[in-house]
Amino acid sequence: MIKKLYFVAGVIALLLTSVGLSADTNTTNDPATSILLVLNKLEAFSNTEKATSPEQVHDFIRDSILSHFALREMSQWISGPYSQNMSKTEQHEFQQQLEKAFLNIISNNIGSFKTIKSRVKIHPTRYKTDNDAVVEAQIKLYNNTPVNLDLHMRKIASSWKVIDIKANGTSALIYYRHHFMPQLRMYAQKQIDH
Repeated sequence: MIKKLYFVAGVIALLLTSVGLSADTNTTNDPATSILLVLNKLEAFSNTEKATSPEQVHDFIRDSILSHFALREMSQWISGPYSQNMSKTEQHEFQQQLEKAFLNIISNNIGSFKTIKSRVKIHPTRYKTDNDAVVEAQIKLYNNTPVNLDLHMRKIASSWKVIDIKANGTSALIYYRHHFMPQLRMYAQKQIDH
C-alpha cells in the first residue's frame, strides 16, 4: 500500500505539477528538457476546457504523455522471466494492460492538476552512458510534503523515454511487477499444465 502511495504521489506530482517552466521545444537531446516539455504540455492542457472532459483527458494523455514512456521495455522488465511463458500475443496484451494502468492513474488524477500547488526543481541530467540517464526532481506539494523523484531514462530511436520512476526510493517497475504478479504466475502455470 505504501509503495502504491509513493508511486502514485510521485507520478501525479511530476505529471500534474503546475509550474511555468519553459524549454526550447527544438532541443530534446537532454532528458531533463524532455521532462520540461511534458510538464509544459500538461500545464497548457489543464488550462483548457478539454481538461474537464474525461474522453478528451484520456485521448490527450494517450497521445501526448504516454509516448514519453518506454512501455514496451517496461513491460518486458516487469514480466521478466515470466515472458518466456507468454506468447507474442500475450506479451502484446500485457503491454496494453500496463499502458491502461498508467493511463488510468494519470487520467483519474488530472482533475487535481489545478488544485495542486506544487513546486518542482529539476536537476541537470546525470548520464550513466550516452543512451542511459537519470533526471532527479524534488517536488513540494501544496502541504510542503517533499517528494523525491528519480526518472530513469533511455534514448530509444533518438528520443529520451522514461523507463522507470522512483518516488521516494520506490520503483514503479517493482510496484507493477508486484501488481501484475498473479497474472504473470498464471502464464507460468499455463505453461506447466500444457
